[in-house]
Parts: sequence; C-alpha cells; structure tokens
Amino acid sequence: MATRSAPNKYWTKSLVLAEARKYQTRSEWKMNSLGSYKAALREKWLEEAASHMKIVKINWTLDSLKANAALYPTRGKWKEDQPAAYKTARTKGLLDQVCAHMSLGKMPNRYWTKEKVLESARKFPSIAAWNATEVTAYNKAKMNNWMKEATAHMHALAMPIGPSIIHQFLMSHNIAYEAERRFKDHPDVASKPFDFYLPRFNLIIEYHGRQHKNGWRDDPKSKAEIQANDKTKKLWAKNQKINFLEIRVWEVKKADEIGKLITQTLMSIAKKTKQSLELKKRELTKAELKKVQSGLAFDEDTVLAEAKKYKTRSEWMKGSSKTYRFALAHGLADIATRHMTFITEHSKWTKENIIQSARKYTRQAEWRANESSAYAIAHRKGWLAEATAHMVKGRIIKQ
Repeated sequence: MATRSAPNKYWTKSLVLAEARKYQTRSEWKMNSLGSYKAALREKWLEEAASHMKIVKINWTLDSLKANAALYPTRGKWKEDQPAAYKTARTKGLLDQVCAHMSLGKMPNRYWTKEKVLESARKFPSIAAWNATEVTAYNKAKMNNWMKEATAHMHALAMPIGPSIIHQFLMSHNIAYEAERRFKDHPDVASKPFDFYLPRFNLIIEYHGRQHKNGWRDDPKSKAEIQANDKTKKLWAKNQKINFLEIRVWEVKKADEIGKLITQTLMSIAKKTKQSLELKKRELTKAELKKVQSGLAFDEDTVLAEAKKYKTRSEWMKGSSKTYRFALAHGLADIATRHMTFITEHSKWTKENIIQSARKYTRQAEWRANESSAYAIAHRKGWLAEATAHMVKGRIIKQ
C-alpha cells in the first residue's frame, strides 16, 4: 500500500528504496529526504532500505544525550527519530535524567487516576493552558466529572495560551527574562513593548497571535498597522544585533512545539557565544503560577464584550481599566468603542498639561490611577514615551 508523505506525492516501497540508495548514512538520508525516511519508518522498511548504509557509531555521553534529547518534546518522538540515542539512555538508566524537560505524552492504560489528574492540573494557571499541554489528563477530568475540583485554583481569564506557555517555559527552566520590555533610549521603538527579553542570550521573543496575520476582526486597517509595527520592531532588533525569535500562532501553538522552538534558539545562541547551557525543567510553585496570572491579558472577544457594557471611554476606563489598557496597547480601542458616545475633553489635556501631570508621579501605575484621562490621552496621542521618560521602569522577572 502506498504511503502519503506530502500533497500529490506517494512513497511506495520501490520509491523509498530507490531514494534511500542515494545516501550513505541514515542521518544524511533523513536530512535530505525526510518524507521517504518517515515512510520507511512507518511501513517498517527502514532496515531493508538502509542495509547498504554505513553505521556511524557515536560515543553517547550524558551531555550529548541531554543535548540530543532537548530537541524533542516527548520520549516517543525522540525514540522514533533517534533510536540509538534513546536506546543508549535507556540502557544506561539515564532516561529520566535526560527526558526531564519532556511532556508526559502517551501514558500506560489506567495511569490517569484522579490523583494524577489533579496533580497535572495544579501545574497550570488556566484551563486553556492545561488543555494545550496535557490533553489526556484534561480529557480524563471531563470524562469523569473531575473538572470542577481540578480547575478550582485556575484563573477565569488567564492570558492567551501562547504567552502563558512562554512565561511558564522560561520560569520552569530558570531563565531570567523581562516581560513587555521597552527600550526607551531608542526613539524608533520607545513606545513599542517587546513581549519577552532574555538578557543572558540578548534575545527578544515576540509572540504573534492571529491578529498579526489578519488584523483585529479581519480589519484591513488594523492589519496594516500591526504588520508595520512588527516590521519596525524586527528591523530595529536586527540593526541593534539583538537575537530575534518570532513565534506565530498559525505555525506553532502547542506547548511542546513552542518549547522546542525556544530550546533550539537558545542552544544555537549558546553555541555561537560559547556559553554552557543545561535546560532542566521543574514544576512551578504556587507563587510562580500566580505571577503568570498577574500578567493578565485578554482575547479579542473578551475586550469587545467588556466594552459593550459602557457608554463612553471614560466609563470604560473607570469600570474596567485592564481591558481598556489592553485595547489601547493592541490597536483594538477604535473598534471596541464604535458604539460609544464621544465626549471631548474641552482642550483640558494639551500635550504640555499631560507632561506636567505625569511629572507628579514616579510610576506609570500611580499616574494612571490618579489621572486616568491624562494617561489615556497620552497613550492615544503617542505622547506616552515622552511623558513617562523620567519614571521608574518595569521589573525583571528572575528565578
């Protein structure tokens, strides 16, 4: 039976054998023709197809096994792609040590007892993050009516899945980072926060939700603005020789895929800069899970639903300042306030008055709490970076 590996192409056994004969080693074959290699693996033609190939023996040390295993999200995937490395780790009794970063993957029948499911759930701040990472445990909870108990500690409105996964990955691997990092000494990007900055690796990580591809609500204007903003930030990072990683939700969104991409990037940077790097995963503490929750963000539907409760922007700002600020920061405010009555500020808040207002405070949060309309107009008019230049900057999240 033919095996399909790519659209409009089928790897029959004869095609696989012919393809394999082009290469001298399995690694060379896999690197140059992954589709035929995977077909041989699935259909159990691998030994026959590779019978002419040289056997390359590797002296697997603990460090080389860790480096090899770090590229894979589960033991099953590692075993499938690197059987020799997996077998060596198992023979030497090193599996648990080198696979500590991996998700649980497929477990034996009857593994997911209620205790195991509750233990799994405790590692996550939201239902969405739990379902994205350990779907079997999540499904067992639903099937056995354990959801209420399993999710009692979870936040009702956790940050979007992608950023939450990145926060948790960095925290659980003890990697120091700054969230919403601003480079205020550089005018081109002074008012443009970057999602994550890792000082040790001089790395920016930007997570792009679907609005970066289609705009908010598929709005062409917001799409153009968002993509122009992304281009400016990326070009600036390149000119500053800052390493830059974009994670796009339409390409990767599962926890193991995101973790693998970050791992590969960190290993590449470490190799270039001759840093030693050992990524060892641990469970987050309750305090750390709360830290993830405190970075609360919202999705588009939540913001629009919240905005509909209010008749004016000032009402919205007073009644739900977090969703209002999120809308301003993500180019969603104009869409969310179309139904609202526009009230002019009667020229009270000129640029000069706003800067004078800001000078009375040392932190943005303090200014926002005491003179919310000044803060909002500064944000709307693009004066925020100048008005807050004297203020104390954000904090670094360290483990």
